[in-house]
Amino acid sequence: TLPVSKHVGRVDMNAPSFRRKLVTGTNLARGKTATQSSTYYTDVALVASKGNDGNKNSDNYAHTQWEPQPWWKVTFDGPVSVGTVVFYNRKDCCSERSRDLIVQVLMSGNVVESKQFNGIPTSGPDGEPFYFNGVVGNEVKITLPRKPAPDTGPLNFREVEVYEYFPTNAPTASPSDAPSDVPSLSPSDVPS
Repeated sequence: TLPVSKHVGRVDMNAPSFRRKLVTGTNLARGKTATQSSTYYTDVALVASKGNDGNKNSDNYAHTQWEPQPWWKVTFDGPVSVGTVVFYNRKDCCSERSRDLIVQVLMSGNVVESKQFNGIPTSGPDGEPFYFNGVVGNEVKITLPRKPAPDTGPLNFREVEVYEYFPTNAPTASPSDAPSDVPSLSPSDVPS
């Protein structure tokens, strides 16, 4: 059963169990080439590749300089059908720096689709999901809206995961431990 909010009959999209149910498969971003607009004090510990290395610990994150419109981007080997992008905000401090962030799917540098989060993305263990439902692109970019000087800021976060889009009830590319909403055929239903 889907988690239901206090409003009878409505699915609670923010319930952690609902988020996990919609994010299945292999993280396409892990280990791919990542770049960012700058690196905070050229610190090796804060480079772009920390944003997609699979480590969501609070002491492991990508971090740009303080600048008007910081960004981080992961590039794939070719076009992918993007289903969900999950943004993992910092837990230790500074989560407000990701206020109103924008997640974009790009094809060869051109924005195909963009989603903006109004407010501060969660610092919780399940991250903040952004649903793209099959938008095709070869890059995913995280950016902050343009801020005029002196109100600049850095982009810093723990991790970004990108999952391929699979239409409802379509087979996945790899086995999943996630429960299915589709009932299995009973032995009597199998054609002979």
